[in-house]
Parts: sequence; structure tokens; C-alpha cells
Amino acid sequence: MQESLAIVQQAKELGFSPKGFGFSVGPGTPDFQTTLQNDANYVLGGVQWTPALKYHGDDLFQTPEAYNTLYKQTFGYEPAYQSADATAVGVAFVKAIEFYGHIQFDERGINATKPMAVEQWQNGRRVTVWPTDVAEVKALWPMPAWSAR
Repeated sequence: MQESLAIVQQAKELGFSPKGFGFSVGPGTPDFQTTLQNDANYVLGGVQWTPALKYHGDDLFQTPEAYNTLYKQTFGYEPAYQSADATAVGVAFVKAIEFYGHIQFDERGINATKPMAVEQWQNGRRVTVWPTDVAEVKALWPMPAWSAR
């Protein structure tokens, strides 16, 4: 961000007036405008997120606009796109845990309650054999002697 601020400030100081400025980092942060004031006008910037996007999810926020509103209510200012990016990581982490299964860490930091499944190779294919309510096939047991295969 510092580079984009410096470029705009130096261009103004030198009287350099291009048709436009565009930056990948800087304009998407609130500090850009508060630092440059009116000199921030007309500057273009790419961002990973904006409340104007029309995404709809099944998470706590559901839409970018709702996220923006809740963020402003909580912190008193609009989020920079980096805040939304970080929140998206948290949402993805929750989804990963929900997909992965039950997780509860004990005092040692070990997930002691996560149930395990058992797979077995059968006829060149890996299949789930336990727990029985999700087993694709029954386990082949006992394993025959090498000479009997």
C-alpha cells in the first residue's frame, strides 16, 4: 500500500497527470482515502472482495452486503478486503471441520473423540469396511496365507 500512496503523492508533487492510476494493492484499504483525501479520487484498484458482490452462501453472513453491515456494526468501520479474506478463511475452516467430522480436543490438544473409519484393499480397489453403517462391503477376513492367494 505504501508504494501506491507514494506514487500518487509524488505524481501530484511533480505535476504528472496520467489518464489514470491503477494499483493491485492500496486503493482497497480505508487508509488509502484517509491518507490521500481528495487525491484518492479517480484511482482504480483491484480487490478480492467488495460488499457489492452478489454471492450467496449458507454461512453466518450469507451475503457480502450482510457481512459488511455486521462488520460495521461490530467494529464501527467498513472492512478492508483483507478482513473479508480472513473471515472467508474462517468460514472455510468451519466448513472443513463440518466435512471432516466430529472434532473435540482434549487437554493435550489431541482430537480424542474423532471416530475412525477402516478401509481395505479388495481386488485392486480401496473400499470402506467399517463402521458398518457406512461400509461399502464386508471386510475380507481372515487374510489367506500368501501361498493360498
